[in-house]
Formats: sequence, C-alpha cells, structure tokens
Amino acid sequence: MLKQVQNSILLYAKGFEKHGKGQYNMTTLEALRSVENFIESNGLQIRMAYGISDDVQAASKRVISRLRDTVRHPTTGFLNYFLSLAFCGHVTVYGFWPFAMTSDQQPLPYHYHDNGEFPLVHEIIDEQVFLRDLNETGCLTLVKDCL
Repeated sequence: MLKQVQNSILLYAKGFEKHGKGQYNMTTLEALRSVENFIESNGLQIRMAYGISDDVQAASKRVISRLRDTVRHPTTGFLNYFLSLAFCGHVTVYGFWPFAMTSDQQPLPYHYHDNGEFPLVHEIIDEQVFLRDLNETGCLTLVKDCL
C-alpha cells in the first residue's frame, strides 16, 4: 500500500487555526509532525503541503458552486480535490465515504464525530455522488477499498 503513495504530495489544507490568545492548536501540529516523522522513518518520497489561505478557500467554493449548486458548504476533502487539480494531472481520492456504515455494514467512525453521527452542515452525499460521477468518467480515481 505504501508503495502506491511514493512520489505523492500529502496536503493538509485546513490551515492552522489560532485559538485563544493567538495559540495554534498543538494537537494538530503534533499530529502533523507525527505524520512527517512516519514518512521520514519509512523512507517514503512524499512531500507535505500545508494550509490554504481564506482567499483560496473562497475561490474554491466559487468554482464548486458553479459546478454543483447543491454543494453550498463543501467539506475540506471536496475542496482539496479541486485544489489538487492545480498541482496534479490526475488525482486519487482515498476514503471518501460519507455514510455511517461501511459497504459491508460495519459501523464507521468519523474524524469529528466518532459515534458515526454528524450534523448536516455539509452536503456530503451530493459530494460523494459528484466524485463518483467524476470517477466513472476517468477524471479522478475514487478508492473505496480502504474501508
């Protein structure tokens, strides 16, 4: 599996939010340092890219809104797909599965909502349909086997 990601760019596009008195969220920074250490210790050729500005996020949202009116509040992953097109000739998306169960009906925890429940802020089902359509036309590779 790690062989497939050689010579890739790993993008963390949420940016670094400041909390309280201008302090960055150390949990996020520590987690990203752990990822960098893993990449280095395993001799992987993966470049890390960090943070996108509010301007880039706003531009991405404008593009998405023109492509699909139902996606009013795109997820970071959805924004990342469009941002990735600026750097990559072909994009492979791993693990974009917006349902509470895996394809074999096992409970699936989410990053922000470990109990499998989440508020309906994003139109993730519409995003999944959109990405699936792009996958079927060959515009991206949507990998679901990691579930």
